[in-house]
Amino acid sequence: MAHLQPTGSQLHPTATGLDGLPAWGHQYSANRFARLFNLSVGTSTIPVQWKKARNRPVPKQSNLKQHSDYRPISITPVLARVMEKTLVRSFLSRLS
Repeated sequence: MAHLQPTGSQLHPTATGLDGLPAWGHQYSANRFARLFNLSVGTSTIPVQWKKARNRPVPKQSNLKQHSDYRPISITPVLARVMEKTLVRSFLSRLS
């Protein structure tokens, strides 16, 4: 199993997820999260809390009259987003 190490520059400033962590907060605890990420990969499990999302409608245009004038977005926990980016980067680095 490869050792995953999240870095502080993996996420742009985005909405806080259900975990309550701001997007910038993970960069200060990257070493603590690395242990959690490696445990998750090693056991092939993802914490249930990381699978939950808050769905929000976002306007497509300024004239909002119908439901179709909105698009849905899912705001996922910051740790889930960091884990996903870390795994993708690790995978892509092995392909090249």
